[in-house]
Amino acid sequence: KSNWGIYTNANDENFRNLLEDAMENSLIELLKRDEVQKRIKNSGAGYAEKIKKMDFIQLAYSNTWAKSINEAASAVVTVKTKKGYGSGCIISKQGYIITNYHVTGESGDSVKVVLSDGRTKEAELVRYNPINDLALIKIDSVNVAPLFISQSKEIELGNEVYAIGTPSFVDLSQTVTKGIISAKRNFNSNPYIQTDVSVSPGNSGGALITSDGKLVGIVNAKIIGDGVEGLSFAIPSYLIFDALKIEFAP
Repeated sequence: KSNWGIYTNANDENFRNLLEDAMENSLIELLKRDEVQKRIKNSGAGYAEKIKKMDFIQLAYSNTWAKSINEAASAVVTVKTKKGYGSGCIISKQGYIITNYHVTGESGDSVKVVLSDGRTKEAELVRYNPINDLALIKIDSVNVAPLFISQSKEIELGNEVYAIGTPSFVDLSQTVTKGIISAKRNFNSNPYIQTDVSVSPGNSGGALITSDGKLVGIVNAKIIGDGVEGLSFAIPSYLIFDALKIEFAP
């Protein structure tokens, strides 16, 4: 409305940052509106009941788990779909992988997984939960030490954590970044782990781990904007079992 942009160089970095912030803030304001929130909540309500009625999927318990950052990196994959890519976490040698629902969507068409050794495998979308932004996909069995899923609800502020995923470009798979747990948050009745770990959109569905390789969260969001740094979020790992109705066989 100000016509300011007409007289500004479109290649100017400050102008682009301001424009991106304006668009982002407008979207945030839209999502806050009561009528939009009502539709979001209604879309998830039916699925919550659907999840409750599902049978548990039994996964084979592994005798060996990733016990270091290096081993954990081998258990983090790139998940490619028609609309883009994200990351995923191998949790069973049977080939079960946890990622974000917003990475896979609902159809499961043409979901492929790129392993740490560069091999690409076709994946099946087994189950998804849009409320918690989680999805379970499966490939053939793998000879990789899977990630051990922490079921602890004790989230200590200041603890060091590491994010592993595929930021920015597919060629950057298994990138490791380090930070701390900054806070525990709750958005739309869902708990989140806030960290200052550096992540990018391609990290979605990737691992948030401790130094001994335990999976404590699934990376799913970050806040970006001019002057905004160190605001990323992960879904606590203890939610995975109930959100996707999975369990390990005794």
